[in-house]
Amino acid sequence: MTKKIYIDTVGYEMSIETLNNDGTIKSLADATVTVKLYEIGTNTLKWSHEATIDNAALGQASYTTVAGDLDTIGSYYALWNITYDSGEIRNLQGETYEIETQLGNLVGYQELLDFMDIIPSEAKPVSVVESYLEEAEDLLDILVPSRANSSDSDFIAIKKAIIKRFAAGTYFSNMDENSVNPNLRLNKVKAWREEAKLMQDKFNEMLSSTAEDSTGIIRRVKNSSYSDVNSIDYEG
Repeated sequence: MTKKIYIDTVGYEMSIETLNNDGTIKSLADATVTVKLYEIGTNTLKWSHEATIDNAALGQASYTTVAGDLDTIGSYYALWNITYDSGEIRNLQGETYEIETQLGNLVGYQELLDFMDIIPSEAKPVSVVESYLEEAEDLLDILVPSRANSSDSDFIAIKKAIIKRFAAGTYFSNMDENSVNPNLRLNKVKAWREEAKLMQDKFNEMLSSTAEDSTGIIRRVKNSSYSDVNSIDYEG
């Protein structure tokens, strides 16, 4: 299955688990692991990096992308090279990736309809749905101290989940009572808003826990874990 990644994403983890032909684990003890990214179709090498051996006994290795790794739109595949001190060399096919741009709303029209389980022929006009998505995204950028254009894959995933619930709540709140059961609508809106609030709190916790070192935050959240008592970010 092809993994979709937004262009310029930093911190995306690629991983592999090495196995013998019989399906048993192949140890990575005394081995060097390198991962290479090639463009599909041309087989052009985009980059090559040494991977981290996370657990040699279990044959697990990984590589986390840095700035510049995922800066070109296109289709790619990973090839893992494993070289043992004994001279044994193994090349293993990794996953395929689609690097795509992030345009317009973070959540798309059809994506929201799928979440709400509404078919296009019965949905509100595209322009209306997109306005709900824009409002939801703007609201989230106010409530959560993160960059609007954050490329961190974990942040993007939770932001999309919250935006869907904000927008879905607005959508159902504005539905004609003749087209939906009022009690059902109320329950759905309430549930989505509660879920969004829980996710929002979790998102803020994620950001607060990395605030001192993170580059993906506009402002820092006061936190008693700051070591510098003279910092404006310190809260005793």
